[in-house]
Amino acid sequence: MKNMRKNPKQNRESSLMRTPLILGLSMALCIPATHLYAEASDMVKNESVQSILQGRTIKGKILDENNEPLIGVSVIVKGASTIGTITDFDGNYTLEVPAGKNILEISYIGYKTQEITIGKNEQLNIKMQPDTQTLDEVVVVGYGTVKKRDLTGAVASVKSEDIVRMPTSNVLEAIQGQVAGLDITRSSGEAGSGVNMTLRGTRSINGDNSPLFIIDGMEGSYDELNPNDIASIEVLKDASSTAVYGASGANGVIIITTKTPKKDKFSIDLDAYYGWNVISSFPEVNRGEDYINFRREAQKTVGAWNSPADDGSLFPSYMQKYIDNNQWVDYFDLASQTGITNSYNLSTSYSNDRVTSYFSLGYYNLEGLLKGDELERYSARAKIDFKANEMVKYGLNLYAMYSENDKRYSRIWNRILCMPPLGTPYDENGNLVDYPLGDGNMNPLADMGKDQYVNNVKTLSIAPQMYVELTPLKGLSFKSLLGGYFRNVKESKYTGTNSYQGLESGLVQATIPNTFTYNYKWQNILTYNFKIKEDHDFTITGVTEWSKDQKEKATATANKFDTDSYLYHNLGAATGTPTVSSSYVGSQKMSYVARINYSYKGRYLLTLSNRWDGSSILADGNKWDMFPAGAFAWRISDEPFMQNVKAVSNLKLRASYGVTGNAGASEYATLDYSRTGIIGFQDVGVPYSGYSRSIANKSLGWEKSYMADLGFDLGLFSDRLNVAFDWYRTDTKDILFEKNLPYATGGYGSSPFKIWSNVGETRNTGVELSITSRNFVGPKFQWSTTLAFSTNKEEVIKTTSEGPLQFGDYYLIPGEAIKTYYGYKYAGIWGTAEAEEAAKYSQKPGQVHIAENGTPDYKLNSDDYYVLGSATPKWSGSLLNNFNYKNFDLSILLIARWDWTIPYGLTGWYRTDGLTPSPTVCDYWTPENQGARYPRPDASITNGQDPYQQWANYFDGSYLKVKNISLGYTLPKKWLNTLKINRMRVYFTANNPFIFTKCDYLKNYDPEKGGDDDDAPLSKQYVFGVNISF
Repeated sequence: MKNMRKNPKQNRESSLMRTPLILGLSMALCIPATHLYAEASDMVKNESVQSILQGRTIKGKILDENNEPLIGVSVIVKGASTIGTITDFDGNYTLEVPAGKNILEISYIGYKTQEITIGKNEQLNIKMQPDTQTLDEVVVVGYGTVKKRDLTGAVASVKSEDIVRMPTSNVLEAIQGQVAGLDITRSSGEAGSGVNMTLRGTRSINGDNSPLFIIDGMEGSYDELNPNDIASIEVLKDASSTAVYGASGANGVIIITTKTPKKDKFSIDLDAYYGWNVISSFPEVNRGEDYINFRREAQKTVGAWNSPADDGSLFPSYMQKYIDNNQWVDYFDLASQTGITNSYNLSTSYSNDRVTSYFSLGYYNLEGLLKGDELERYSARAKIDFKANEMVKYGLNLYAMYSENDKRYSRIWNRILCMPPLGTPYDENGNLVDYPLGDGNMNPLADMGKDQYVNNVKTLSIAPQMYVELTPLKGLSFKSLLGGYFRNVKESKYTGTNSYQGLESGLVQATIPNTFTYNYKWQNILTYNFKIKEDHDFTITGVTEWSKDQKEKATATANKFDTDSYLYHNLGAATGTPTVSSSYVGSQKMSYVARINYSYKGRYLLTLSNRWDGSSILADGNKWDMFPAGAFAWRISDEPFMQNVKAVSNLKLRASYGVTGNAGASEYATLDYSRTGIIGFQDVGVPYSGYSRSIANKSLGWEKSYMADLGFDLGLFSDRLNVAFDWYRTDTKDILFEKNLPYATGGYGSSPFKIWSNVGETRNTGVELSITSRNFVGPKFQWSTTLAFSTNKEEVIKTTSEGPLQFGDYYLIPGEAIKTYYGYKYAGIWGTAEAEEAAKYSQKPGQVHIAENGTPDYKLNSDDYYVLGSATPKWSGSLLNNFNYKNFDLSILLIARWDWTIPYGLTGWYRTDGLTPSPTVCDYWTPENQGARYPRPDASITNGQDPYQQWANYFDGSYLKVKNISLGYTLPKKWLNTLKINRMRVYFTANNPFIFTKCDYLKNYDPEKGGDDDDAPLSKQYVFGVNISF
């Protein structure tokens, strides 16, 4: 052996080049000179009965396809999975094989698994064969599929096992953090609440920035899908991938493919879990001594309190008696609950040469954090494919979902914060007291009284889809799909006499809005694949697509009832004036697509496409537009000059450019139509007619996005380390925006007329990085890591406005992000040493200090506004670690969203009068505590707020959270055989268990939901589950 090592130092350095590196993990590899080896197929097959019956020691060396040793190859005794080893730095292994065992199972990432018969051999040298399955994996793209190795665009894939890792009813929440560039957040913890998402930043203003969802080939709704039905999710990011969807794909495309059974296999699968939802965190309010001290400071400021001797007049008399009796109330605890969640999914599948079928039934139940907040959902899917002969295939895919969602009045969360923590919320009989303090403070729990507040939403959705596919010639196929989506939502709402709104405004009302949404889609796809002289591979695709979307809504409302017991079931019992209204909107779109994919020797890849879209939303002359795209990829790793670069198993460069569009104005933005009604003129009702609030814009055109993308895919060390990198820039022009017209043009009631216009231009520039490393691959222990990182810079290039253009809570300002906060800049609290300077602004120590912009004139106005931040993070990322040890599996997912701003609504409930409890996180100024953030308590301020206090509530929303921890155990097969169970895994999952915020003021809050104080806080979830396959 020694004589054969001609240059051990050189070989060892060569081996180190093969070491996978990720996140500080280093593995040193040393490769000795080549030793004698045997192909697996050349193993001696003559068995010695004696050698099998007796235990023995087997040694050998494992080499790659280039005769170089492989480190970390798994060598296991077949039939005894706990007995195994891995090869050392030189590719050597030694294994004690027990009596009765005669087969070794050899496996390594990027190579085919081999089973080697030992026979009478004691020395087994094995040469591994590369496995190209990863690169040959089929990825679903627009109107077809393509091998992963032949992709020219930026596409990310998420497989079924990564989707079901997080128990949830929302498919997109299940993949949160797993795709670079896809920003997914939840803004409410209510049962049944959805997610917000953008792909590669915000582009449109009034339009929807969510990606297009394609489900089994057709546009559909993701939020009603059963996650257990999904086989894969593909995220199409760049224009070359999305331009084939034209106007619909302007914000990216997410393709969801449901499960199809494996051939010649029958299976029954049961997935079930049961768990608990608890509030992740919620700011506490002042109670007890803290509350009393807070009020003391407020009275001290106005000279009404000097010592505890003055406590007798500290509070109004109606409050003092409850303080004396120590009747403190935790309204948060009374309103919230530990919710239960459970889910059960049963599916069966079968496939043979003629028929493929998949059926599933699902049940999901979730109790929210508020008592009475609950979602119950039933789902079913039937997916059948028939092969009539070699030329004809046809099939049916039917999905149905029914849900009931009981909702609560969301404002209870901020009502809890502003309610003094005193009184008697319930009487001696357990009934709610309308006014717990005996004053005008209403009970924040009022809606929980019997028959006082009911908001029941029933939803029925059906999505049928059928197709026929013809293959008359080799490589030629024609597929025609006809699908629809039918959704009926009935919301039944009753607000009773003693509900919160009933006590607040006297509203006693039952209302039943019924919304029916339905659409039809017809799609025809012609595909022809052919080769010329083996080196030139062409795939030509032509598509026609027609869609019609319609929505009808009818609402019946009844006011004033003598009894609350009817709820919304008897509108005719109302004593007030009823109202009835109805509406209808509809739109159509016609599209044509042409695409060509070209491959030369599998190394040079070209994709060219164009889509023509016509939309009924736009006026004649602007209805049609075209959206071209092109992409080129070069598989460098397949070039002859790369064959000796052993470390690189895959290297592909990609470049693309394309145009997508958006016609996302309202359905009738280009149509003139009038409104009629009755208007009171003195005491006489007079008929009138006039323009609708939205004025038609006949010249309204398409909003277009022009996207460039440069990227590469890299695989190292037999794909043990994989890297995907993309740089992109998207310029969106002629942005659709509904703006107000000057009052001089007239108005709608007290509001000005509005008009849809193309107003400006935005730009998104970003970088995406995904790294997957298989850190350790052994017979008993495996460890893999996936890192996803993305950064996106939003920028408004220009608008039609001379100054900042406001839309909602945000402003459009050239050079700034699209969702920019703009207003007065908080500069702290005026200190006693600054009394003279504060007086110039008519302020005094203890009040909010606002920074003046420019040369001081001591007059604060809109000229002193600053950019306060953006609602879009500068970067986001995730880190997923998967561990396997024997039959145990553990996954840990961390996500981060960094450098973004939220206006924190909960701290907005800080009140200086000292009567409102206020969040404990709000440290307030006193002469002894001049470093505080919030103004001095002051009982003389009638509305309880400093005039500039709101500007103290803008915070850095950066956070890092442990999104998911899942621990599972797969039972040994020998335990299951008698029960006819193929596989059984039990697991425990924790969602959102830990969160770390950059800003201390958010330490008891999950900033993922944003700063809205009306919505329910997000929850932590703990779940026990089981997966069983028969």
